[in-house]
Amino acid sequence: MENREASEQLFSLLLESGAIELTGVDQTGEPTYRVTPKCEEVFPEFYEFHTKMMNQTATELWNMGVIEMEFNMQGESVSFNSNNYARLKEVVDELSEDQVVFLEAIGAPIKRLYEK
Repeated sequence: MENREASEQLFSLLLESGAIELTGVDQTGEPTYRVTPKCEEVFPEFYEFHTKMMNQTATELWNMGVIEMEFNMQGESVSFNSNNYARLKEVVDELSEDQVVFLEAIGAPIKRLYEK
């Protein structure tokens, strides 16, 4: 079995099992998905990898001043405010694809900056 075929089968399994779900379409017309909590049960290795990647990306953006991170007894949360937007405008051209995807996922108005 080819790698591409194996990847497509894995993706289908994740989608059909509810481990990932369609969230919309990006600016290029490609569908976007999010990992659901069910993924931890269906494919724990992928869930762990995804969680680590998201935590790393969030930390990078926080260090850049593009997002706020808050830690408390219930866990952690990420937010985006007007001060972060000002900083985002300064660094938008330096962001990686993963960082852009992360910001889009939390609702940051990054599409508007790319459309200019």
